[in-house]
Amino acid sequence: MEEELSSLSDVAQMTEASEEEITLFESESLLIPHIKKGKRFYTGDDIEKIRMIKRLTEDLEVNLPGVAVILNMREQMREMREEFERIFDDMRRGMLREFSEYQSRLYRPRIESKTGKPAKIHIED
Repeated sequence: MEEELSSLSDVAQMTEASEEEITLFESESLLIPHIKKGKRFYTGDDIEKIRMIKRLTEDLEVNLPGVAVILNMREQMREMREEFERIFDDMRRGMLREFSEYQSRLYRPRIESKTGKPAKIHIED
C-alpha cells in the first residue's frame, strides 16, 4: 500500500506554514520532499515534521541550525529505541527458550533403565 502524499499547497494549508517557509526548510535540509513529475509532495511524517519545526522556531525561538540538531537527535533516539527493543526482544526470546528447556529437564525422569526408558520407582513404607 502506497503512502498518501500531499501537495505543497495542501501541506501549507494543513500546517499553517507558507510555501516559502516549507521551501526554506527544504533548502536547510530539514525536509526532503518526494518529487513526482516535477512537483513536490509530502508524507504524513513530513507534515508532522513541519509542524514541529514551526513549534520550535515560533514558540521556542530555536533557529534553523538548532532545529537541525534537535531533529537529528530525535532521529538518533528513535534508532536507539528501536535497537533497544530488538535487543530486549532477543533477550526475552532467549530467556523463554531457556526457561522452557529448564522446565523440560525439571520434569524429565532422572533415573533411566538400561534400555534408556524411564525406570519405575516403587517406594515402600
